[in-house]
Formats: sequence, structure tokens, C-alpha cells
Amino acid sequence: MVELESVIEKRLIDQLCCDESQWTYRPDIRTEEQLWDNFKYILEQNNKAKLNDIPLSESEFAEIKNDLFHASFYDAGKWLIGENGKVYVHVQRGNETLHLVVMNNEHIAGGTSVYEVINQYQAFHSKEGEGSRDRRFDVSLLINGIPLGIVEKLSLKLQSLL
Repeated sequence: MVELESVIEKRLIDQLCCDESQWTYRPDIRTEEQLWDNFKYILEQNNKAKLNDIPLSESEFAEIKNDLFHASFYDAGKWLIGENGKVYVHVQRGNETLHLVVMNNEHIAGGTSVYEVINQYQAFHSKEGEGSRDRRFDVSLLINGIPLGIVEKLSLKLQSLL
């Protein structure tokens, strides 16, 4: 029997977030703006001391966002490996360069890492991008606000073919 996509999605989210799991379901994150706001919040929380409890300005965060766009998956992967196990973004504040920790690979499955599950995230193409299109992702896994895994229900598509 073919299950509805929404049922399979809910079962996956429930499984990830059940019992003493570190995963938290975030139904409030559905757009790119909400995704960036969430990333900014986690980045500020994990770097309060370096920021002296002063939130990132719009221009500082725009600088960080610009640094997060990588030319290739390979470059993004190299960035995620980090420097000595820590992944950084850098921002200029006055005369000082702040090195903000995005992810500490020693804190995987603990420490300051934040694990979140979102679903039905929608990404809209920009008019400038040739060949790009609107996309909807079924379930996405975020670590410290960064989408590091996307789960699509291929089994549902295969079941419907049978």
C-alpha cells in the first residue's frame, strides 16, 4: 500500500525527534529568510563572548552570508572540515577581525551543536539564474543552522511505480 508523502515525512520527523534525541523539529522554518535568521541566531548564541553580547549588524551578517557561498561542493566540503576541527566565518568589526565558530567538529553529538529538523522548505530561484527553478525540500537536517542533509522520499516514488 502506498503511503501518503506527508505521512512518511511525519513518521521520519517523529523518529528523529523521539525519546532522548538531540534533534528538534522546527515547523517555523520554511523560507530562506527564516533559515538565515535561524543560522544568525545560533551563530550569535555560540559566539556571545567573541561578540561581547553585541548582535551582528546587517552589514556584518551580509559579509558572513557572502562568505558562505562556495564555488563548488568541493569547496563547501573543504570549508566544513574546518581549521583544526573548527569551522569559522570571519567578520570585520571596527579594526578587529572576529573569527566566529560555526561548528566545532569535536562537539558533534554534543557540546554547543544544535540539531534541527525542518520540512517543506521552499527555495525560490532568482530571476538572474539561468536554468534555476523553484524547489521544495521534503525534510532537511540542520546542524548549527546549516542544512547538511536533505531527505527525499524516493521510496514513495518507487512504490507508486509498482
